[in-house]
Amino acid sequence: MSDLTRPGMTQDDISLLLKDEITDAIAFIDGTDWIAGERKQNLDFYRGDMADYLPYAKNTSGVIDTVVTDYIDMMLPDLIRPFTIGRVVGEYEAREGYEEIIGDITAFVNNVVFRKDNKGELIVYNWFKDALIQKVGLVETYWEQKAETKERTFDGLDELQLAMAVMKFGEQAITNYSQGPQGHSITISQQVNVSCVRIDNFPPEEFIISRNARTQEDAVWRGRRTPKRVGDLLAAGYPKDVVDELPDWTPDSPSISSADPRYRDRSTVSKADPMMREVVIHKGILKCDARGRGIEEYFVIAGGDASGVKILEFEPYHCQVVFADLCPKPMPHSFWGNCPADDLCPIQMVNTAIQRQAMNNLYYSQTPQRVVVQDAILFPDQLSSMAPNQSILVKAGFSNPVTALITPFMGTAGVEMMQFFDQRAEQRAGVSRASTGLDPDQLANQSATSAALAWSASVGRRDLIARLFAWGGVRKLFRGILKILVKYQDFERIVSHSGKSMRVDPRQWAELEDLDVTVTTGLGSGHRDRDVAFLSQIYSVQKEMLMTMGPTPIVDFAKIVRTLQAGVEAAGLSNPEGFFGSVPEGWAPQMPEQPDPKMAKV
Repeated sequence: MSDLTRPGMTQDDISLLLKDEITDAIAFIDGTDWIAGERKQNLDFYRGDMADYLPYAKNTSGVIDTVVTDYIDMMLPDLIRPFTIGRVVGEYEAREGYEEIIGDITAFVNNVVFRKDNKGELIVYNWFKDALIQKVGLVETYWEQKAETKERTFDGLDELQLAMAVMKFGEQAITNYSQGPQGHSITISQQVNVSCVRIDNFPPEEFIISRNARTQEDAVWRGRRTPKRVGDLLAAGYPKDVVDELPDWTPDSPSISSADPRYRDRSTVSKADPMMREVVIHKGILKCDARGRGIEEYFVIAGGDASGVKILEFEPYHCQVVFADLCPKPMPHSFWGNCPADDLCPIQMVNTAIQRQAMNNLYYSQTPQRVVVQDAILFPDQLSSMAPNQSILVKAGFSNPVTALITPFMGTAGVEMMQFFDQRAEQRAGVSRASTGLDPDQLANQSATSAALAWSASVGRRDLIARLFAWGGVRKLFRGILKILVKYQDFERIVSHSGKSMRVDPRQWAELEDLDVTVTTGLGSGHRDRDVAFLSQIYSVQKEMLMTMGPTPIVDFAKIVRTLQAGVEAAGLSNPEGFFGSVPEGWAPQMPEQPDPKMAKV
């Protein structure tokens, strides 16, 4: 831990500032129905758990409408597809004189860091889904320092080969040696550096940010509140007396409702092994004037809660962690925005109530209650049987001993009301069954113009959300990855890209760590057929220009190949280079020799 002395702030000053910011932020997030309350309701409604919001009496309908689930699941594919349709998600901006290096950076980050070191497509799915349901989706990016022990065995070595192996690996690397008639046999054990950038999608309720923050960048405190085991903290070198004082971990907003059968109130204190006790840990970025030189950003790892904060690590911020946030419906001048689930939950509540009433009405109309003259019934047990044509034996002399109380069926009005609210749900979500091709009957009753307008309106809303995601969180993610690579990867790495070996050493990228990123979002959020048709038109125009004018800065063979590769990607096929390879730099086709005009005349 850094030694903090005046001028500036003492360690107690920093602990007090951090405690106040964390306590105030948690009180704001969990103390208002607007954030924590709506997030919990959205998640419960998506899972179909409405027991706490719309209970029902015994022997009545408990049906649950699935508006939130239906529309969120319809929105996700069209939002995810533009980001994952091609090989490049984030393309780093060009800079004169660095074209080849920036091309290597783009290829390495997209194909190795994003897809191989991390499950990029799965991260995008969870990240976007969190944003659509819980207002904000978040990922944490950091450098994971890690080494693996790998063993290799060499058999049948002669004296010279054995000596060369010892010289190359060192005697300390040899863990097993034997000699037989076929020669020497040795086993080499080596520590291999497998450190890499990690991208972690985490529950939004774990993110804590200052109450008055408008963006991440202007927040006094932003960090992640998570559980850590005592044994892991001691293994990391933190002092035992400080770790033992940290309070037990208790989630503020459980991601699973208490009514869910998967929920259980688990104790975080292990009686069998105290090292397994889980404690509260805050990891994030704090703005303060710790060194008396003006407000700076510091990376902080601390434990504790409202009762007090113990700082475990405090150092200047150099991208030790990067948080990237997504919000589908940002609110101006506030970090917290809205999401489609906020708008759909009230409709699910109304539709559920209407469906239950309609179902109860159907039950009552088909199995009506009866007025019975008790003394007239010979066998009362027959009244409990509702089998068709079941006879009820009565005594003679009684007029109308059993009379049915007819309940008229009014379910038609409920169906009309549900259709009205379904239209409202389509307007709020910006997606409809007609626009996604899920309702052929509705499409059959629409004119081509009205269907096209409905499709364009729904695509426009999804396209706006996709662009907000691209401009915001996804761009932050790729910029953060580059900064972390330049700062922490201090070794060369050999990776495979497009069937070729590629040497990557981010230490050579120091001048490029502030590169901006253009996040490619495909051709929009339309259908594949539309994208392929549009690319075909582009290819036809490029081909005509190339045949007419030859290669020019406007159109050349590289651009033609890129259009063909984009067509392969739009068709949903991976590895477009397997169909159309890239044009080598400086390559030009050999044009056939033109015949001599005189000889042609002869």
